[in-house]
Amino acid sequence: MRFWRIARSGQAVKFQYSADGVTWTTGRSLIARLSLDDISLLALAGGAGTAKFDNAFFAPANGVRLFGNPSGDLAQYVTVKVELGTGGSSSSCTGFTPETTIYDGPLNVFPSDYAHGLGEWFPSSGTQSKTYRFTATTVNTSAIQGKSATSTFTWEVQAGI
Repeated sequence: MRFWRIARSGQAVKFQYSADGVTWTTGRSLIARLSLDDISLLALAGGAGTAKFDNAFFAPANGVRLFGNPSGDLAQYVTVKVELGTGGSSSSCTGFTPETTIYDGPLNVFPSDYAHGLGEWFPSSGTQSKTYRFTATTVNTSAIQGKSATSTFTWEVQAGI
């Protein structure tokens, strides 16, 4: 029996093989970020066989995206700025460091589905988080009197096609 493995340490990727599954020989190594789009795992057997994948982590083919479902007649008068960054907390923006602004526009045209979602980022293995800071302002006009708007925001990852 012959064993193959792809081992990763940081950005270094080693393609290794072994006759016994204990002693490994590196056939090639490189510096790369691999995703499901870059590699495929295929097991072929002349008869009945089993392919075993240990300690495997596959990053999603698509990233985390933000979208919403704004409604109400006030939404056209509300400007929303969404920044993606790190730091801060659910109760305070103190310590927030913006990396990029992913949206700055009217609430009524905020993307409403995954296909048009904002701020795609690709978590790697382990636990990762990003902070989103929302700033909402209204247009200063008497036209907003008595109007209301709501929106639920969703962060989602979908499998690749």
